[in-house]
Amino acid sequence: ATVDRPEAELPMIGTPAQGLTAISDATNGGRKRTQIRRLGTGLGALGVALLVGWFAFDDASRARGAGAVSGQTAAIAPPIPTDTITLPPVVNPEAEPIAANFAVELVAANTLSGANSGLVMRGQELPAPTLAPVQIGSDGRPWFRALTGAWHERDAAQAWLDALRDRGLLRQDVGRVLRVPYALLLASGIRSSDVPAALARWHALGIPAYALVQDDGSARVFAGAFETSGQAALLAKSLRDLGTAPVVAFRTGRTF
Repeated sequence: ATVDRPEAELPMIGTPAQGLTAISDATNGGRKRTQIRRLGTGLGALGVALLVGWFAFDDASRARGAGAVSGQTAAIAPPIPTDTITLPPVVNPEAEPIAANFAVELVAANTLSGANSGLVMRGQELPAPTLAPVQIGSDGRPWFRALTGAWHERDAAQAWLDALRDRGLLRQDVGRVLRVPYALLLASGIRSSDVPAALARWHALGIPAYALVQDDGSARVFAGAFETSGQAALLAKSLRDLGTAPVVAFRTGRTF
């Protein structure tokens, strides 16, 4: 399901993770197009400037090619308006020294279905699984990272990844530890008993939410995990389109 992938991809195992909607590739009139829709309804119309420009270029190129074959002049598509988003400052800068900086990337794919495959393993419950749409490379296309975990030390994340490999759940050349201290904060002060319902609500909207336990016993609900605050732009736009103001925060706490 992926092409031109920058990292090794986890083989497909089972079905997409529950609560995170996988959208497969579709063929329309013999023209294969990678579907880049929102997670359920949350990642729809990823209309940042580079992404919209890529789709416009892709469609226009096919139109020119079709015109050449038929002997007709292809109409030039009108300009497509671009969309941008301005992210607010990190809401909890004081938490940087105690941030849960590290996660394990299981796969980076250019389709949601490919990324979802990375969150499914035989008999293994993943800690704090999430998807992070980011722009990797110079072509402006989004890639979807399947991430899991929230560790404060790189060695702890690496040990967890090594254990998966030793158990045969991952190939030795698949997976890596990333420093991803940033996320979008969805809710704070959630009682542990209310976490499943809170996550279910966000998953129903297509947002890849997960919860981390704080020092006072309450939980915070996050979405995504990013190397820089700017990488959160695609997912932040999805929240904005749902009527939720995006809040960028350092990831704090530990997994359940």
